[in-house]
Amino acid sequence: MKAINESTSKAYFNQLSESHPEAIRTSKLNTKFNVFKDEWAIDNCRTGHLSGLHDSNFNLDEQTKIRLTLADVVNQNSPKVSTLCIQSIMKNNIKVLSIHGLKLLVSISRTNSSDSKINIIKTFLKKLAIRYPEYKHLEKYICSIKIRKSQPSIYDSKKGALTEYEYNSLCVNLNTKSDKLFTNPVLRVKYSLDQFINLRSFVSLRLLQSTSRRPTQLSHLKWCDLNFEKNQVMDALTLRMTKVKQKTSLGFRKIFERYEIPLDTKTSIDLINFKNI
Repeated sequence: MKAINESTSKAYFNQLSESHPEAIRTSKLNTKFNVFKDEWAIDNCRTGHLSGLHDSNFNLDEQTKIRLTLADVVNQNSPKVSTLCIQSIMKNNIKVLSIHGLKLLVSISRTNSSDSKINIIKTFLKKLAIRYPEYKHLEKYICSIKIRKSQPSIYDSKKGALTEYEYNSLCVNLNTKSDKLFTNPVLRVKYSLDQFINLRSFVSLRLLQSTSRRPTQLSHLKWCDLNFEKNQVMDALTLRMTKVKQKTSLGFRKIFERYEIPLDTKTSIDLINFKNI
């Protein structure tokens, strides 16, 4: 059940936009906006859209409190955090200002790989409790929820920033391409410059996929970095890799990672074939 009619809500806030003492606020970057209008200029690039409140389950008093609280968020937080906070409220991530509403939010968030929704709502509720002490119990509850520490997919040592489907597709295509490139008897006789460049790009992609290291690191590899004798402990060819950030004036290839990287069988075979061209 909707608390109020949408047209009634718009008319009410249109009146407040001209009469309320806190109608005009500024963002952290000193951009002015009207709290009771549906579009807020957060910075030169970001705009907050609050029209969704008219169609929500919040009554007029709650909508007013939400708008004023979001104005506090925009005034004291970065444009990115402010935008995320507004979007979270507009997406009905919290449907009612109650413990029950927060429990529902936590329950839904736990089905995802990240608790970002909870973190964003926590930012909002902290400001709400400061402005309206009667909501202090909501802040206390949300702050008691333990946030899961999830590793961003971009740092996943096996799959990088790709989805599981994209990663598996990449592996299949690399293996298929490998068989065609390095087993074709015609190509193995003599490689043209274009063919060599294609092979080099292929090997670079293979290394990128198997080592999860930055392209900058891979571009500085030399054949001497590849240990062609199998590591007795890991039973694999290994590759030494330069560190990304080196606080030295000696040059980029002067400091290496502490441990050599074990290479999978396919990558090892492709590297050896490429070297023998």
